[in-house]
Amino acid sequence: MRAHIVSVLAVGSVVIAFGLVTAGEDKKGDAVKMEMKQLEGVWVLQSLENDGKPLSEELIKQIRLTIKGDRYTVDIGDRKVELTYKLDPSKKPKTIDFSLVGDDEKKTTPGIYELATDTLKMCRASEVGGKRPAEFSAAEGSGRILAVYKREKK
Repeated sequence: MRAHIVSVLAVGSVVIAFGLVTAGEDKKGDAVKMEMKQLEGVWVLQSLENDGKPLSEELIKQIRLTIKGDRYTVDIGDRKVELTYKLDPSKKPKTIDFSLVGDDEKKTTPGIYELATDTLKMCRASEVGGKRPAEFSAAEGSGRILAVYKREKK
């Protein structure tokens, strides 16, 4: 009888632990969905620095970013680059990983981001497979790109 009670308690503990893990995953999934919803829209590039070199004002004016679902589309004049992205808003700083659409998902560019009302700041490795930045900077020799966007007014 005692062995039966111990086994019931053990099974119950496993079920409760699994429920807590699943609930934690659900909360993380909900947080990701909410963050993705907040990122949706059209963003206008304000500044970009690549490995210590600022992008020209002429090019900055040509760049728009559109985020919808897990799609991240950059319009540069008449050119378009389409990526998918995955993020983790629970990390400090928040993380984001980019992959070219149709490309092998293992070829990602890791980054970090910060979303504040109508401003989106992102810093990422300038090369696929580069190291994830720990801070929002793109000094010369860092191998990083730092971009700041403002939400386009409707």
